[in-house]
Amino acid sequence: MDKKTILMNFEEDEKNQVLNLYEKYNLAYNKNITIFGNDFYTPNIWRFFEENFNTDSFKVDSYGGFKDCERRMISFNNIYNSSYPIKILKIEGTSKFANLGHRDYLGAVLGLGIRRNKIGDLLLKENVCYLTVCEEIEEFLVNNLNSIGKSPCKVTVVEDNFEELVPNFKEEIILVQSLRIDSIVSKLIRASRNRAQTMIEEGMVLLDYNRVKDKSYPNTLEEVIFQKDKKGNVQYACIKSAKGKKARIYLEPNEDSLRAAKEILSKNCSIKIPEEVVFQSERPLGSGVYKKIGNQYYSYK
Repeated sequence: MDKKTILMNFEEDEKNQVLNLYEKYNLAYNKNITIFGNDFYTPNIWRFFEENFNTDSFKVDSYGGFKDCERRMISFNNIYNSSYPIKILKIEGTSKFANLGHRDYLGAVLGLGIRRNKIGDLLLKENVCYLTVCEEIEEFLVNNLNSIGKSPCKVTVVEDNFEELVPNFKEEIILVQSLRIDSIVSKLIRASRNRAQTMIEEGMVLLDYNRVKDKSYPNTLEEVIFQKDKKGNVQYACIKSAKGKKARIYLEPNEDSLRAAKEILSKNCSIKIPEEVVFQSERPLGSGVYKKIGNQYYSYK
């Protein structure tokens, strides 16, 4: 899998991290050495590398310090199970009257100038916060994190032989009218669907740590190109070599289709695509054509 194909799966602000990991993967693979990522990565990133680069002869794994944690560090070719460069800190509030939450601890750490990807999950247990951090910032936090808001605190390093911490999850059953993302978000936040749609449009809703930009249609370039109809057939003519039994699906779209799709989705695009425009094809579809770029038609549903 090349860089171009990999980057199609990620948001713009994730691409530097992903490219850095891809370079580490190549180095570990070519030199047959163990290499760790520099940061903690969200599930969409570490799952992508585990699912696409892990083989019988080359190990790609992830670890975040806690069981079922979301943010994890990635290792390449760690065949001898070397320890990850991760430390777990125990942050104890010394005030009996402070009722501190997740955002209080996270805000205090980030307020010291620490980047979010240098820390993993936060686990709260009885007014104590357990925090996974990159080994390189352990000493800094122990010496400089003196308070959570206005409440003084004490920071210590948890030894390797600690009892494994397990997060507490809350299960909740919700009833929705449809599986549209705006309907689900509306129920979760207990607000109107208009409010949910606004949050989606503003990029505030994540699905598997990918921003949801449309309430009912695919959002990434890859999802659009490889979307299937109700019968399970690929709808894009540009990735088919022929019709009928001899048809073969290409793994990459042709350059014309890719260029047109990128132009239409670009933040610098001079036109704003209406919500009703849902088709891109080499021929007119739907109820009418909105715009043509190269040999590609953008049509109304």
